[in-house]
Amino acid sequence: MNSVVNEDTHYKVKIEMFETHHNYLGSIMLNQAGKAKEEETGHKFRWIIPAMSFAVFNVESVCNLYGSQLIKNWDLLESASFLGKVSLVSEHLGLEVDWSREPWQTINKMKNFRNALVHLKPKKTTPEYTYVKKTIDIKRIHRYALLLNGYPKTKNNLMSYSNLENMEKFIKAASDLEGMWMRKCNQNGLDVHHYTTPITEIMNPPQVKEKS
Repeated sequence: MNSVVNEDTHYKVKIEMFETHHNYLGSIMLNQAGKAKEEETGHKFRWIIPAMSFAVFNVESVCNLYGSQLIKNWDLLESASFLGKVSLVSEHLGLEVDWSREPWQTINKMKNFRNALVHLKPKKTTPEYTYVKKTIDIKRIHRYALLLNGYPKTKNNLMSYSNLENMEKFIKAASDLEGMWMRKCNQNGLDVHHYTTPITEIMNPPQVKEKS
């Protein structure tokens, strides 16, 4: 038997969810970091690079989490830079951003790592010079030069970031930034949804009869 639904007998309720997923990114980050510490030397980069990447993703996600709730027309700032978003939210909350101090210094390094990862491309190393005796067969000069001097390396390339120390710094900076923002919101009485939250709204609230 179908019941009749109308506004006299039923409330019309709008049901929505405010979804946040930055916590998943943080969970993946910590999982990869744990694997990196267990891995054998020489293979750790396979876990370090993903852990650092998800630390960067976490910061970007947290920027959008806070920015979308605190700053008007945040959606128009989608093209803002990584550091720009961090600065906008921090300054909105009254935090001084000093790129020479932590966690800002590491966050700036995270930006450089992100760019090295996203814009990965081959490039020549800085030239190095060594001397090889002329008694060596000229066809074998290249090999002897490498044996004497080793392979030259580029600076600030993707693998130059790959070590446990940087990984730990990235994770700490991501955690510290969110913690700072959360404390500032609490101090300023700002209500920011950090986790998936149900949102309901009664579309036809009961009418209050005026007293005669």
